[in-house]
Amino acid sequence: MRKIILRIVAGVVIVVVLALVVVWLMIDSIAKAGIEYGGSYALGTETQVAEVDVKLLAGNVTLDGLSIENLEGYTDAKIVEAKHGALDVNSRSLFTSTVVVDSIAFDGLVLHIEEKENTNNVSEIIKNVTDKMKDEGEPSGRKLQIKVIRFTDLTAHVRLRGSAEPITLKVAEIEFKDITGGDAKGVVTAELMRRLFPALIAAVVKQGGRNLGALGNRLTEDAAGFAVGLGEGAVGMVKQVPGMDGALDKAAETLKKLTEKGLDAVNDLTDGAKKTLDDATKGIPDLIPKINP
Repeated sequence: MRKIILRIVAGVVIVVVLALVVVWLMIDSIAKAGIEYGGSYALGTETQVAEVDVKLLAGNVTLDGLSIENLEGYTDAKIVEAKHGALDVNSRSLFTSTVVVDSIAFDGLVLHIEEKENTNNVSEIIKNVTDKMKDEGEPSGRKLQIKVIRFTDLTAHVRLRGSAEPITLKVAEIEFKDITGGDAKGVVTAELMRRLFPALIAAVVKQGGRNLGALGNRLTEDAAGFAVGLGEGAVGMVKQVPGMDGALDKAAETLKKLTEKGLDAVNDLTDGAKKTLDDATKGIPDLIPKINP
């Protein structure tokens, strides 16, 4: 009996060791696939990474050649490109359901924003994601707990409607803290990407100022509205961009009025319609006080 138990234990140990070896050998490709899936799922357009290098013992992850495809019909092939990114992580957490990330740093990030008649590629992506979120559940995947994300050498090429050449805007450095604040278990990659998108757009728009004209106003409103729709975590990030408080307050007030208007009309609805509206607006009244403390 003792020999049988020892053989079973030995077999389990061998399986565990083999599994760890496989993970060790394949962790770069696993991380690459996770980033690409998370980005594509988050924004509804294909995300690619040229290379991911995970150094388990050092607690360091680097990625090169991150890009997010632009929408069809726009000039530039990509809407987002990043030369290099680095993550400092807790090595032990890589084998748990929640990865603890001390910092993420991106250098050389480029945004391609283009205005067309009555629309632009950023607003279209936000609309597509908003529509998608109405029909989907919570995105799945491993959780990330992140303390700081820092961007250096951020560039935006903005093509205004009717202009032959794009306006180039530069943001030397911007830092976002408390990325997953309020989410004790962290957020998945898709949620992180969604929170980052409006925050980056807001940073670029505020840098461009009046040079962007009506497009700047539209992007400010859309970034604020998208963040409010995503919830407290996204709002907290956009609030870290100087000058965005007013737009966030306005977006929150608009959402509140729409919600109240919808709730006032509930008495005229059928039971089925009441349930649909209740599901759609559940949690919104609780969100508003958090945005306007």
